[in-house]
Amino acid sequence: MATLFFILFLLAMFHLLYEAIFAPTMRIRYRYKLFNYRDDLIKLKMDSQNISEEVFDNVLFYVNSAINRLPYLKLSLYIQAKKEFENNDVLRKKVENRMGIIKNSNNPEINRIMTGISSVTFSMFILNFGSGMLYLIPIYILWRILRKFFSIAIGAKKILQNFIFVPEKDFEKMSAAYQ
Repeated sequence: MATLFFILFLLAMFHLLYEAIFAPTMRIRYRYKLFNYRDDLIKLKMDSQNISEEVFDNVLFYVNSAINRLPYLKLSLYIQAKKEFENNDVLRKKVENRMGIIKNSNNPEINRIMTGISSVTFSMFILNFGSGMLYLIPIYILWRILRKFFSIAIGAKKILQNFIFVPEKDFEKMSAAYQ
């Protein structure tokens, strides 16, 4: 019982440290990375005239949305957004249109900025889900153990089915070998 309380105390301390110190520090770091990408985009627009206003506006919208939505990038939002994209053709087409405009620009700097923004948003999604992973690890381990157990049980069932069909002479040879 004392061990259980100790383990729960350690989990609570980890959760506290993660949510109070580590995650906020990383959120600020990721936010600053997005600011850098936005600055790179603005500098690119000022230095180069081969970026259309439409591409610039869409990438700027993308980076600003990423900055504003960093705290909301969680598993529940992912599930809700996935359902919405699957069921809402109008929304999906709007997003595909915006992404198509950016991809058609064929600008390596724009591609670098977009890749960087996507990387930061994915990292932030993992960070926001990080403390929840601690609680999912035991469930994952249990799932792996049960999966292994059931695969062994299914294999044993197949072997026993085959064993029943063994002809009598072969069965006698097998059983004599183990007696």
